Amino acid sequence: LSDETRISLMSGDFPPLVRRPPNSSLNAKYLKKTVKHPVSIMIWGCFSHYGLGPMCIVDGTINNTKYINILKENLLPYMENSCKGSMLFQDDNATCHRHKNVIDFLEENHINRIFWPAQSPDLNPIENLWSFFKMKIFKHHPKNKEDLKRIAKRVWQNEIPRELVDNLISSMPRRINMLVEAKGGHINY
Repeated sequence: LSDETRISLMSGDFPPLVRRPPNSSLNAKYLKKTVKHPVSIMIWGCFSHYGLGPMCIVDGTINNTKYINILKENLLPYMENSCKGSMLFQDDNATCHRHKNVIDFLEENHINRIFWPAQSPDLNPIENLWSFFKMKIFKHHPKNKEDLKRIAKRVWQNEIPRELVDNLISSMPRRINMLVEAKGGHINY
């Protein structure tokens, strides 16, 4: 399973913004800090039943060229070293994942892709991993972009338990059964 996520310094532990009643004093606990262009990083990561795979920090947004480089530099070595080259590859059907150059790259490297419904976060266990990952990052209170990068790397390498990865992998049959029962509708995962 592979995916990208954006982590923003402004998505941490802030309370929601609420309006104050007329003629009342302003209570700072109800204020949410906002920034027009928050500091953020884009991350690609993957995992399989062999365990947590590589994670890389990507500059800017991901297009088909960057995506191919990510797969070349991260997925291929992971498959060769950990997966012994045999694996079904799953992504979330983002536009850059479906580009002809990406499809050609996957075929040229004998990567068997699972056809996956787009916009299906309830079927994609890596979304649960991202939630856990972000929660762990914000417990370290990153202060700036470099701090965020350093903490993200440390959390990925040291704070994601193998048991979580195994549980997410083993959740797939339940997810699929729930999807069948829901006749393709949303499932609560």
